[in-house]
Amino acid sequence: MLSRRRQTDRVLLVIRRLIGSSDDELKSVACWALCYITHKSKENIERVIIMRICPQLVQLLGHPTLYVLNPALLAVNMMCYGDDFHLQEIIFLEVPWNLGEMTYCSCS
Repeated sequence: MLSRRRQTDRVLLVIRRLIGSSDDELKSVACWALCYITHKSKENIERVIIMRICPQLVQLLGHPTLYVLNPALLAVNMMCYGDDFHLQEIIFLEVPWNLGEMTYCSCS
């Protein structure tokens, strides 16, 4: 039986592939999945950072459709519920300043 951490890592690998897909529906579903996985879980937020999903997620903030943009923004916001390191990781990825402020304000 796989440990909970290994199970989460496997799911995150799939999510990382889906975010990189050319299909907007898959991108949207992957972002929603990240929201659920990272909700109130500093450990899972840490796993997302380690698995290098954040850069792909931040790139989706420039997506032209709200269908992808809304869950991507919410997922970035969820990443900020961890600790200062998690927030710093998102800001380091050059989230546009106004989005960085919005996520910071919602986390304070």
